[in-house]
Amino acid sequence: MQFLLIPQNYKELIGLAQILTDIGVDYLVIKPYSQHPSSRSRIDKKFKYRNLFHLEKKLKKYSRDNFQIIFRKRAIEKLEEKEKPYKSCLGLSFATHIAADGNVYPCNAFVGRKEFSFGNICISSFKNIWEGKRRKRIMNTIFNKWNINKCRKACRLDEINHYLWELKNPSSHVNFI
Repeated sequence: MQFLLIPQNYKELIGLAQILTDIGVDYLVIKPYSQHPSSRSRIDKKFKYRNLFHLEKKLKKYSRDNFQIIFRKRAIEKLEEKEKPYKSCLGLSFATHIAADGNVYPCNAFVGRKEFSFGNICISSFKNIWEGKRRKRIMNTIFNKWNINKCRKACRLDEINHYLWELKNPSSHVNFI
């Protein structure tokens, strides 16, 4: 089960954890709201996720061998980063988003934007779309012209991007012992 932590529901989290342990759920993931670039929904700027870090400790007492609670503290911390530490989305080569209408997009930040649709799986095979010229052109545009800071903070590909960027651009003392 996943729980989207927002100002309106954080007080219900402990009670939910108790219920889930009683009914046999395997795990509970608690994650923060990450603003989608085209969403009009906003969280009150006065609401600070870091003020809820104490919940992680309280929730640990509900974890069991057959029920784990995953509190995405790192994702919460990333919401406060001013700028991403990587300059492009290297993770796009490892993921995609297929919308309900069959359109294939680089990720959910581009859903509904026709100029970023690679193609449609109702019309063409995924293999042809993935290996096609249109996808290559769109990916080239994203890699070379897209401002990565326009993307969601703590997006699904964020950890992949952190890892791949460091792998591709190691710091000067990465192998220092």
